Amino acid sequence: MDLLEAQAFWTLGMLPREKIPAIAQRALERGMDDPSLRILAGLTNAELDEATPLFEKTVNSMGIRKLSKQEALDICADCLSRRILDGAISPYDGAKQIFRASVEVEGRNHDVDPFIYAADEYEDRPEDRGFFEAAIVLEAKRRLGR
Repeated sequence: MDLLEAQAFWTLGMLPREKIPAIAQRALERGMDDPSLRILAGLTNAELDEATPLFEKTVNSMGIRKLSKQEALDICADCLSRRILDGAISPYDGAKQIFRASVEVEGRNHDVDPFIYAADEYEDRPEDRGFFEAAIVLEAKRRLGR
């Protein structure tokens, strides 16, 4: 997850602060650098109370603007679609996270409806889980233009 994706998950309340130092470490490994990013990457579990204000300072100093919840949902859905297609998460878990993210956005976003429908029906229709998993993968491919 890059810093923009982290900002999107953060905006929707879906980024646990415990994951922030590792995200900062990966950003440093990818060549990004900023004093606040270095501090963030070095936080220990005992210092996690500092993660919230430091994360916000870091994304600001790195030039990542504040996202609307709709923009954040689009970025999260793309990120989760990639993770589904890469096999990093199951189709159901990815769709469930997209469903959860959509709840945080005011108004209706029909772009993620296929994920929402599949996640909602998956548990209630165990005999059709294969169908829903295939539909989620197909929607992830469609979303990413693959």
